[in-house]
Amino acid sequence: MEKQNQGKTDRRISKTKRAIRGALLHLMTEKEVEKITIKEVAELADVDRKTVYNYYDGVHSILDELENELMAGFEKAMENVEYGVENVYILFEALTNYLTANWDVCETLMKMEHNSRFIFNTIDFLHQKILLAIENLNFVPSDKQRLCASFITMGLFSVYREWFNSDRKQSLEELSKDVGRLVLNGLFSYL
Repeated sequence: MEKQNQGKTDRRISKTKRAIRGALLHLMTEKEVEKITIKEVAELADVDRKTVYNYYDGVHSILDELENELMAGFEKAMENVEYGVENVYILFEALTNYLTANWDVCETLMKMEHNSRFIFNTIDFLHQKILLAIENLNFVPSDKQRLCASFITMGLFSVYREWFNSDRKQSLEELSKDVGRLVLNGLFSYL
């Protein structure tokens, strides 16, 4: 009986936290995070301010939890990606699939005026993965690997961020294929 009650409590907590995080994401589409108050989050989530404070220290701790969960999921989604010249598209496909599966959060964070910790962590993580992929390419000299990885990482991130902030006439899948072709063709022509 106690385990059943614990399950109900856990579901209620999860539901409440989802409502709070959803409220923050919604408010972030309307104004900068620094201008959002716990009172606004609580009202939109249909909970008391005290309830929000039971789980979070403030607006930034809600955002931190969102970013941490998103980053952990992103890392998990990318951990089984194989690398090599013949399957470099797998990296972009995994990224595309993750962005699609976490659309609301990614879209909001990519549109933020200020750079969030999530953006910096994503860039760092992508750089590590791209560097690993490049190290596995036999045709990239070791003294050029970091340069290529940095260039590709920042270009890739910039393209995705611009796409999120555009009218999105091109699908995410098409964009990822184009980026993959640009990366491979750029590497081949550079080297």
